[in-house]
Amino acid sequence: MALDETPELLDEIWWNSVSEPSDAHLDLLRLRLGDEEAKSWILASTPVIPQCLRSEEEVFRSCWKRWRPRALSANPHVELEILNKIGGRLVLPSDPDWPGGFEKLGEGRPRLLWVIGEMPKSPAIAIVGARASSHYGNEVASELASELSHRGYCTISGGAIGIDTAVHQGSVNVRGHTCAYMAGGLGNLYPASNSDLFRAILRCGGALVSEVPCTFRPAKWRFLGRNRLIAAAAAGVVVVEASPRSGALATARWALEMGTPVGGVPGSVYSEASRGVHELLRNGGILVRDWADIVDMIGEKLPEENQMPLFGDPVASDHGIDALQPLMRRVFEALPQRRSMTIERAAVAAGLDEESVKIALVRLQLEGYVANDERGWHRSKSPHH
Repeated sequence: MALDETPELLDEIWWNSVSEPSDAHLDLLRLRLGDEEAKSWILASTPVIPQCLRSEEEVFRSCWKRWRPRALSANPHVELEILNKIGGRLVLPSDPDWPGGFEKLGEGRPRLLWVIGEMPKSPAIAIVGARASSHYGNEVASELASELSHRGYCTISGGAIGIDTAVHQGSVNVRGHTCAYMAGGLGNLYPASNSDLFRAILRCGGALVSEVPCTFRPAKWRFLGRNRLIAAAAAGVVVVEASPRSGALATARWALEMGTPVGGVPGSVYSEASRGVHELLRNGGILVRDWADIVDMIGEKLPEENQMPLFGDPVASDHGIDALQPLMRRVFEALPQRRSMTIERAAVAAGLDEESVKIALVRLQLEGYVANDERGWHRSKSPHH
């Protein structure tokens, strides 16, 4: 269905075409001059700096030089025509599908999204990682995504090769919802090798999302900018394999700055692909072993069968010696394996007073764990338990 090309919508697409996302200087220009005057200023043949911008005159002269070529070539009608042709739509901040987490980006939040498919309505978990991923990393990422999707969560990643691909594939394998945030426009889906995967994402009710017009191509700086959207849209971020310079860690940093829970999947200490994750874990990231750790990380209640005991608690009932009261066990363990010991020496070995040792030995004797002879007390050769 064709979009309603209102003047307001066309203007917003024009602005979206003029600069890169999260351009603070463009936002300031629009705020100080208003959209109509700001647009005229950019399109003028020479940049006469308004009084309200004189304090940053050189900065805005430089901005004008990079904005004007795009402003002259921007064509909102063409962008909408392409979007309609590929079955996409625009999502605005006023729409119900707009991710609420974008508010955490403050002035850096996008003004509109270009979308094919359905934006997630269930809680979303971002799983990101290295492009040069290992078999181990791919297996873990795919399994985490499948398990989360099976339980009603949407997964988010960046559509790239490596861990991103494994995440999206893991979700579509169980017909789960997954959302790919693209670094370029939806008319230039990247990488082309994932075309079948992108179609599968849409068939399973997921979405392809971008904050730049359809004709924009993927570029390195757009990958980095896109990462902030992934971090903001997610209830939690998990990193599966990342070198110390990986863009996946940039996503994690964005999430940490916004107060979003961040976890990491540990790998081999010999793997370069896990060094960044291990640094993340050393600096406050939450260790993730499985889907249950992720659900716990974002503060949601686990099903009873998946609730694990606290660290240090027993995982099974104690038996025999392990089930003894602490005092009795301490005295029993103070006795030698194959010889007898006097109460006085047992008290020294256990670090207890003689009266407490006597009481413990009598109880241990009644339980069949110790016996005594003329040389003193010793462990029973055939305990009853």
